[in-house]
Amino acid sequence: MESCRVRMCVRNGGYAYLASPYTHLEPSTEAYRYEQVRDAFASLVTSDFGKCMAIVSPILMTHNAVVVHGLPRDAGWWERFNLELMKRATVCIVLCVPGWRESVGVSKELKWFKQNNVPILYYEGWELVWCPEGGL
Repeated sequence: MESCRVRMCVRNGGYAYLASPYTHLEPSTEAYRYEQVRDAFASLVTSDFGKCMAIVSPILMTHNAVVVHGLPRDAGWWERFNLELMKRATVCIVLCVPGWRESVGVSKELKWFKQNNVPILYYEGWELVWCPEGGL
């Protein structure tokens, strides 16, 4: 079944954008969320899906710079950066971990992907779930 999803999402030579919650009042929660993204990314890139399509995660790309250099943590500051990545994505994968439904950043990303008719997959329990209507 996964290969069917891969064929539906691999188009125009783009990549998958991995959306996930990050910002939290507790730095330890942000670190934990980073670890969840890192582990999901590793699982995805070694799956059939990852063998057919590159996966990009803004959290993986920026977390260390945020921690080491004290860059802003809030989703609003990163909106422009994320939007440039989103514009080139041909599918969105939502990492369904605690906090994803409440995440301001994930909510804005999903709204943008839906408005731009980009397919959305949900990664839940280490499995990709296809939701053609764009939401769970």
